[in-house]
Amino acid sequence: MKPNMLLPTALFALITPCALHAQGSLTPPPGPPAPVMKTLEQIYDMAESTDTRAEAIGVLVTQQGFQVTEIETKVGQMHTRTPISTLPGSGTAMHVISTPGHYYLTGDLTGVSGKSGIRVDAQNVVIDLNGFSLRGVGGCTKGIEVYATGPVVIRNGTLRFWPQQGIYLQNSPEFLLQDLAILNSQGRGVDINGSGSIQRVVVKNAVEVGIYCNGSTPSTISDCRVESIISTGTTAKGIFAPLSVVSRCTVTNITGSSSSTSVSEAVCGISASGGRVESCAIRGLTQLGGGKLLGIDRATHISGTTITQLSGAGALVAGIDAAKANISNCAVSTLSGSGAETIGIQADQGEVLGVTIDQITTTAGNAIGIAKAATVADATITNVTSSGVTGATTRGVSSAKHVRDCTLTGIQNSQFCVVIEADLVTDCALRDCGAGSSTCFGILATTVSQSTLTNVADIGIQVTGEASNNRITGADTGIKCQGNVQVNGNTIEGCQEWGIHAGPGYSTISRNNIRGIGEYGNDLAGGGILCADSSAYVEDNHVGACLDGFKFTSTYMGIGVAPITAFMRNVASACGFPFSSGIAVAGYGTVSTNPHINFQK
Repeated sequence: MKPNMLLPTALFALITPCALHAQGSLTPPPGPPAPVMKTLEQIYDMAESTDTRAEAIGVLVTQQGFQVTEIETKVGQMHTRTPISTLPGSGTAMHVISTPGHYYLTGDLTGVSGKSGIRVDAQNVVIDLNGFSLRGVGGCTKGIEVYATGPVVIRNGTLRFWPQQGIYLQNSPEFLLQDLAILNSQGRGVDINGSGSIQRVVVKNAVEVGIYCNGSTPSTISDCRVESIISTGTTAKGIFAPLSVVSRCTVTNITGSSSSTSVSEAVCGISASGGRVESCAIRGLTQLGGGKLLGIDRATHISGTTITQLSGAGALVAGIDAAKANISNCAVSTLSGSGAETIGIQADQGEVLGVTIDQITTTAGNAIGIAKAATVADATITNVTSSGVTGATTRGVSSAKHVRDCTLTGIQNSQFCVVIEADLVTDCALRDCGAGSSTCFGILATTVSQSTLTNVADIGIQVTGEASNNRITGADTGIKCQGNVQVNGNTIEGCQEWGIHAGPGYSTISRNNIRGIGEYGNDLAGGGILCADSSAYVEDNHVGACLDGFKFTSTYMGIGVAPITAFMRNVASACGFPFSSGIAVAGYGTVSTNPHINFQK
């Protein structure tokens, strides 16, 4: 269908009357051209400071011109523009739109007690606030209420001080809200049951939810700003939009006091169950009650988003809480909790890529950087700490399938700490973790390879499958083997107790380079390789400058000699006790400790 040009021409006539008068000089000013358009931020600031005809928001009409959208095409361009002030009212509304068409304000509209500002009962309607304001007063209801079941467009103006919702759409399958400021509502700023598009809308100082958009099909919410939402009931949310795409939006200062631990009742920045969140910013969320506090809730794709300054006393504080989601290039920081758990990202078998986590702290429960992800890659996690009650733990990454190419620093707990807990860990770097912890594991995993651990207190790596080609410096014990384990090609230096501690179980220990392990003058045994209650295959290892070189016992620090399967081509140099308790091969008794003697059961 060819677009009708009458309406743009009419709008041009409305907004450019000065074109009919004499013009000034056509000579351009000196210097390079400079932009003359106002940003939405400038328009919002103007809306905050003026109660008269809005240069605010409506200035977009003059600088952008008339924008034809798909919804406006469905509305149709043939209708005559009608001033809203000429429309009759009803017992519940100041003005009622009952036929399709284009309607516009010619001045500010002030509410009347007991009535809404504008009521729409017809579909195929465009409401252009034309830069003016709808101002509520005590006892009035909604700013604009829509009961039509067809396309509706509302744009270009400000709604403020409405005791109920700023804009309410009961059942609109197609809508467009564009270039609006909704300020100081005593209910939800935008309250929509339907699907459509919300663009460049500002909501400030509303109750319960800033933008509520609940339709059976996806909506798009873009370039919006929501701030200062306070709950008077069970929940407070900046944006609630299931199935929808939320992009380039900012949500700040959301405060609630819910007591329910249900996710649906959580205080939340953006709740987009089954939808996408892209390039958004969430800041300053507070949960005063016992319920959950979530930056982003249940979206399936989350990218390029920052979440910071969340504080809660309830059951869970989480920057992102999502199930089987793809989460990429996000930053979560400054989360503090005093409840059961404080978590940067809870992924529940999702994929977490390229994220940054910093300053996750709790004074009571567990502190976790990333929890329950299937894959964590290219993540940087720093300063995850708990100073909580007995039984509380701190984990940089918890219950993951695969962790690769990640950097973790400053993971601490006064009691129990795990820097990475996963099935498979590759190419990770851990530094300065576990200081002051009674028990700390750098990595708890089935398989660990190509990773570097520096100054990780207590046990660097505890493995149940394979540890290969890792570098460990400054742990108490470098690698602890549990079960049938292969430990190959690792470099371990400067540990306090043992480079490798194997047992119980069967371990293959080969091609490891271990140096500077153990302390003289204390009551702790320490050295290169300890096989305790382990039937081990030990070959081609080099141990240097250690208190003990190799030690094999039937009980750790006890009496007896553990049987080993093979001991070949091992070297102990500059050690206090190169082979402190001899070497035994089952069925052969104690044999020579000469490292050049090969023997095998």
